[in-house]
Amino acid sequence: MDNISNNALRRQNFVRKATEKFDFLCSDFGYIGPEHCFDEQHNGSVISEKLTYVNTSIDRQIVFYNGYHPVDYGFELQFFRPSVTTQFSEREMVYYRSKEKQDDDQSYLDEVVTLLNDDLYPVISGKTWITND
Repeated sequence: MDNISNNALRRQNFVRKATEKFDFLCSDFGYIGPEHCFDEQHNGSVISEKLTYVNTSIDRQIVFYNGYHPVDYGFELQFFRPSVTTQFSEREMVYYRSKEKQDDDQSYLDEVVTLLNDDLYPVISGKTWITND
């Protein structure tokens, strides 16, 4: 499989599987989403995309970002408090997976689900915020 086909498969699997796996944010925690958007180069190649979930009642925005461009790092799980900022440079990145360590099936997303439900439950439920201690 060539690199273009491989990236298309990876993108397709990322969007489909992430949307399915993170649906619990909507059903269990009242988030709205996902809002799906992507960036592409002038030649039409998609270089990054993100799925955004928002819960305004608890001041949370969760972004699942995946970068495919050769200089991008790959997947990031990002948190924002919209009342404070939604600027990329001010994000709280709590998990990442480099492009080189992603499989086409995007199986690492299972780790992210576990992280959200276990370690980050207080954050996604609005009880606490992320501290960098």
